[in-house]
Amino acid sequence: MQVTNANRQLLRTTQTFVSRITTLCLRTAHLQVRRHSTRKPPTRIARPSTATLLQRTTSAPHPRTFHTSPPARMSDADYEAFLNKANADSNEGKAQAQAQSEGYGTKSVNTAVPQALKSVEATYTSDADEPFEPVALNYQGDEITEQQLKTILSHNDEVEELSVAKWDPKGQYKNVVDTVKKVVDGEVKVFRVALSGAREEYYVVGVKDSKVLGLKALSVES
Repeated sequence: MQVTNANRQLLRTTQTFVSRITTLCLRTAHLQVRRHSTRKPPTRIARPSTATLLQRTTSAPHPRTFHTSPPARMSDADYEAFLNKANADSNEGKAQAQAQSEGYGTKSVNTAVPQALKSVEATYTSDADEPFEPVALNYQGDEITEQQLKTILSHNDEVEELSVAKWDPKGQYKNVVDTVKKVVDGEVKVFRVALSGAREEYYVVGVKDSKVLGLKALSVES
């Protein structure tokens, strides 16, 4: 009797499981049918006709073309002229850049430069960090002043004399001052020569043998 009841219970459980599986399969199939029926057919894009393409081609504006190389079918003479013009433009640009660079400072050499001044390797600390350059100018006199330096430089802007201690309070440029002192064998003066904008030059010079000799450096302070 107990075995029979167990068999009946197992049969009922199996029937219930099969019924649920069947219901689940039917629902899944129904959803797939609905999705397939609601899916939109792919849109087909109509190809333009040959006449339409020809019309677009003939009516569209032609874009401008920019030639960076010589055009085709150029004669040898024209090609040579093209190259010469390109080289001339390049050289002109270099010359302008060099002239602009040289225009920042005053012309400070018109006579022989002592070798001791050429051998100095020092840089003036500013926004530009420019090296010291020799100064060798013909001069009739025993000492140099602000106005006299302004005259021999043909400079229209301000020229101001500074003491060495004020110009170099920390002794950062002692080698520069000492070198100039040995060259001129005498007094050394410092001048600030104003240039355009934030630029100015510092002259560290003295006088010897009818010459103003020394070193100068460009300073840029923003």
